[in-house]
Amino acid sequence: MSGIRFFTTADIDRPSFSVTGDRVYASVVSGVPFSTWDRRRKSVLGGAGELLAVTAIGFFPAGTDVAERDRVTALGAAYEVVTVVSGHDDRGIQDHIGVELVDI
Repeated sequence: MSGIRFFTTADIDRPSFSVTGDRVYASVVSGVPFSTWDRRRKSVLGGAGELLAVTAIGFFPAGTDVAERDRVTALGAAYEVVTVVSGHDDRGIQDHIGVELVDI
């Protein structure tokens, strides 16, 4: 059990492309426990070389299926995941998953 208190829930949608080449999102999971830090600004270099401004940090329970470019919707806001970091405790056991988020 994580020491993080997940005070709300989030929906996670994964991007793919339609036959016309448009980006579309399909639900991965709805109602997953979620917690977030207050908004902050941090510039990061995205996987495609673009400069992104991280606006929030989120946390999910260990084992949550979340990946870069996923869309996270929580607390009336929508974000794109730019970084996924696995948090481990002092015994090397995954405690939670952290994500850096940008507003969309």
